[in-house]
Amino acid sequence: MSKRFSKIISMIKSFPLIDGEWLEFPKDASDLVAFYKIFDGRKVMIYDFELKNKIPNNELVNNSDFSELVISNAEKLFDKYFSKYIPQDTYVVFISEIENHTDDLQKFIIRIEENEFMFKKYVCLYTDDELLFLQNALKNMNHTKRFWDNENLFNNRISLSLQLLPRLAIKLPIIQLDFAEISFNSVQNRVNKDIDHRENGEQMRFLNESLDSWIGEITPEEIANDMVNEIMAGEQDEI
Repeated sequence: MSKRFSKIISMIKSFPLIDGEWLEFPKDASDLVAFYKIFDGRKVMIYDFELKNKIPNNELVNNSDFSELVISNAEKLFDKYFSKYIPQDTYVVFISEIENHTDDLQKFIIRIEENEFMFKKYVCLYTDDELLFLQNALKNMNHTKRFWDNENLFNNRISLSLQLLPRLAIKLPIIQLDFAEISFNSVQNRVNKDIDHRENGEQMRFLNESLDSWIGEITPEEIANDMVNEIMAGEQDEI
């Protein structure tokens, strides 16, 4: 396994994971792929592909042929090493280091994730600074606390949606998001409290319209922000 990819996998293994097992495979693929089999039957292939050196050539990044090439290479690896598994039950997480997050890269991510053929697809891109911050944070975390209670894992100076840990939590279906129930129960309690204070049907309609608007407009990144903010605020007593 390459040094860069090894760092990523080592970090992922330090996260709270859904019950499962890492599978072994020939060394000629270990620089590119890691495979995790969840005990509920789902499988996750983490595929490390080279994108950083492609970025200066914007035409290549914006070209749909390049995203198809990345997907095709992942399919070949899957067919070669994991052909006994059903592709429709498999997630492939495409991961790569980049120089900076740009709008062009967002288009590239959409091209891959919205490709409906073969397996389910996610793309997780990261910068060297993001990786370094998370590595140092993991070294200094308090192991007497629950993983998600370690405030030092998050950089308070920038948005959560621009940090590697929340991005991995969203993109990697093997990570145990044990704070999700806390967040949603907290939201439910808030709604119930609001209902208790409503005095007529007009106010109830206002509440429903506001809730519908929130559900329709919020992005996955904002959901991650809300979840992390909930647990960081110590609202466990609302469960």
